[in-house]
This record gives sequence, C-alpha cells and structure tokens, in this order.
Amino acid sequence: MENTLLFNDDWENIISRIPDKSIDLLLTDPPYLHVKGGMKSKGLNRGVRSAENKVVEEMSDFGEVEINKFLDAVKPKLKVFNSYIFCSKLQIPYYLNWALKNKCQFDVLMWDKCHLGIISRKFFSTNYEYIIRIYNIGLNAIEDSSYYQKVIREPRPNNKLHVSQKPEIILEKFVLLSSKENDVVFDPFMGSGTTGVVCKKLKRLFIGIEKDKKYYDIALNRISEI
Repeated sequence: MENTLLFNDDWENIISRIPDKSIDLLLTDPPYLHVKGGMKSKGLNRGVRSAENKVVEEMSDFGEVEINKFLDAVKPKLKVFNSYIFCSKLQIPYYLNWALKNKCQFDVLMWDKCHLGIISRKFFSTNYEYIIRIYNIGLNAIEDSSYYQKVIREPRPNNKLHVSQKPEIILEKFVLLSSKENDVVFDPFMGSGTTGVVCKKLKRLFIGIEKDKKYYDIALNRISEI
C-alpha cells in the first residue's frame, strides 16, 4: 500500500528495524491496566473487570515496567518526542513519571464518551478514557478552538471492529495538531487500523504494528480501501 508500512508482529521484534530520528508522531493505544476481581454490589459493576473478562483475556497488563520499556525503546526513533498515548487511570502516574525523568512536557487529556448511564453506585463513572500527551514540540495553528480542548466529547464508534476502537475524529484532531503532510506517524499497537486510515486520508506516512493476525488483516483491508 502506498505510503504505509504494516507489520503482523510484536512491537519488540520490529522496533530495532525502524531508523533512529525517523518518526514525527507517536499515536497509539497500548494495552491498559484494569481493576480485576469484581465487586459485590447491588448496582452495576461494569467498571471493575473480572479475570475472565474478554478485555482482560485478550490484552495483557501493561504496567510500570512495560511502559518504561516501551517508551525507552521508542524515544530514539522520534525526531522530537511528540506523542498521544491512550491509557487507563491506573497507568497515568507511570507515563507522567517517565515524562518527568526524561525532561518531557506532558498533558492529560480526556475522551468523554457521552454516555450518561450509571456504571455503579460504588464508585465514580468510568465513561471517560485518558490520553497522555508527552512532548517537546508545540502544536500546529488551527483556527477551530475545539481542537485545543482537553476534554474531547465524542460518542463511541458504531459497529466497532475492535474492542477498544477509537473514533476517527479524535485521531484526526491529534494528527492535524501534531504533524504535517508527509510526516511519519507510528502506531505500534495498531489494532483494527484506525490510525492508519486517518493518516492515509490526511496524507501522512504510516507505520503500524499489530501482533494479532485477525486485527492485522482487518487493518490491512481498511487501509487498502482508502
């Protein structure tokens, strides 16, 4: 496919093949950490995942050790550190600690899924996901002020192809804010390929890695159709 390079493999097996100082933007959705074990409650408890939950089964835990290893490996591949990383609440301190140790700036953004239903009466709603912006580079000038809001309100995608698929419009904003045409965007946890779809539409070069063959094939087909 023109202007894309896709790998069906684990990121650790591919990262050494990417030249240093060749990536302009890291935009990715690594595995989350989840609260496991369930809770006894008369209300709904979907905010706490059981050990048998599909999300937990399909996605390995990604804690402090894994986060540090990942960011240490990807740092030399970036021309200047410039990233958006989706994460769970439990992972926020690990990403921010890495940013501080590596003298990077950071922001915590939130995706509001616009769902007002009660998750549980035992704890606060989990209708949000977090995006950590770690960077040493400014944003592009865009007249639309909505691009600069730290809380992004957007419903979840319909007919999802991946359990953690993100809305295209959110990724489009990040790509437009933090890259230019013909820049290289890297997603080492590509999933169903939404980042690649957005990059191809916006005339960015794209490198994607996905170890699950099922989702790799979905991503390959989606990006090929653009």
